[in-house]
Amino acid sequence: MKWYAIKRFGCPRCGQKLAVDGAQVLRGDVVTCQDCNQDIRLRQRGAEPGASGSPPRDAVVVEIRA
Repeated sequence: MKWYAIKRFGCPRCGQKLAVDGAQVLRGDVVTCQDCNQDIRLRQRGAEPGASGSPPRDAVVVEIRA
């Protein structure tokens, strides 16, 4: 059985409650809100911006506590 570290947060645009796997936060994935279709770049709180560049156009960065 695989355990997942679920991280919960609210969409900064519409307030929809979202949940992602903790590994997505560590990778800095971009997720999309199901309600407003806003692209959201995940970042662990306190982490330096990655070398992968800037988030996609119109994406919002959300810092999530580890």
